Amino acid sequence: MIIPSFVKHFMHTLMHPLIRALCPLLHKFPIQRFSGCSIRQCPPALFVCNHSNMHDTPVAMEIIKRQAYVLADDEPRKSIVGLAFSINGAVWVNRNSTDSRTKAMRSMQEHLRKDHDLLLFPEGTWNGTDCLPMLPMSWSVVRLAK
Repeated sequence: MIIPSFVKHFMHTLMHPLIRALCPLLHKFPIQRFSGCSIRQCPPALFVCNHSNMHDTPVAMEIIKRQAYVLADDEPRKSIVGLAFSINGAVWVNRNSTDSRTKAMRSMQEHLRKDHDLLLFPEGTWNGTDCLPMLPMSWSVVRLAK
């Protein structure tokens, strides 16, 4: 079943306050901001973060305090985690499929045209290394920002 984008956005807008309220419950550590700068309130914005663990998405959402669509690998799509991402407004991508990556890029461009914010993790996977602050990233994020 194909759901129209305006319905998805309505659901995303409706569910966002609930998702934001649940975010602090998804981690057991305090969040400390190191910058006194506030995030400008003019959409659209690309929030680009490195990726180290499963808490990155809820923590980022808690910090930015804005409704953002998340680019997510489609592997957990049919799980409870996938349901949460879908409710929050995921842009699903299969990193191994050129067709899927192209569709995801078009979807993200459309979100930006509609003044929707995006949350991206260009490393594409968790960085569990001790010696690298960041894994090689997909430069598609730069293309998207342009």
